[in-house]
Amino acid sequence: WESGLDNSPMYEDIPFNETTNTLELADVGLTCLYASDTECLAKMADALGKPDEAKAYREEYEGLKQRINDLLWDEEAGIYCNRHWDGRLADRYSPTSWFPLFCGVATPERAERSIREHLLNPEEFWGEWVIPAISRKDPNFPVQKYWQGRVWGPFNFLVYTGLKRYGFDDIAEELAEKSQQLLMKEWREEGHIHENYNAITGDGDDVDPKDPEGSSDPIYHWGGLLGYIA
Repeated sequence: WESGLDNSPMYEDIPFNETTNTLELADVGLTCLYASDTECLAKMADALGKPDEAKAYREEYEGLKQRINDLLWDEEAGIYCNRHWDGRLADRYSPTSWFPLFCGVATPERAERSIREHLLNPEEFWGEWVIPAISRKDPNFPVQKYWQGRVWGPFNFLVYTGLKRYGFDDIAEELAEKSQQLLMKEWREEGHIHENYNAITGDGDDVDPKDPEGSSDPIYHWGGLLGYIA
């Protein structure tokens, strides 16, 4: 649960280390969020006239950038991914595989390859309703319960931000249009802006609102990100 992605299939069967109080997994999404923190803190330190702090944050950022590219890229699969502590690269993918773009650590070649081979692949992440929280190939995708395959505004927003940062403006525009279509479908039908949406039907009301592991609040702030990027 400490991942922030609750019941994501990415964390199934990952041991919890009671000494470190962490999952035994190097998570590409969380690592990139940390890298983004260091990048932003460096800019803030510059604005506050603290060059030594800015330098320290930039050094931390560059170190993270190197480690992400050395350890969290799967050359055979062509995608950034999680890594087990025993060295194995994970093969359960989510939109966090494109977090290296929004924090600026992906190489241009790897960014393009992962987008062409995976993000735009309708058997994995593309389609009418995007972006699912787990690959369409994943055995948990049909469950469509919380982070098991549903569409979330924050994922779309962060992937969109990465696409824009790397100059994939045409794909970013298509993602923004698809996001707005998803938002407006439920809004026109029921006046709802949902916490998450079914990636197969585009519906937000198909789950039990009282289910703590599968709810989709009908009035939820970050659902608005689907319209914001458009």
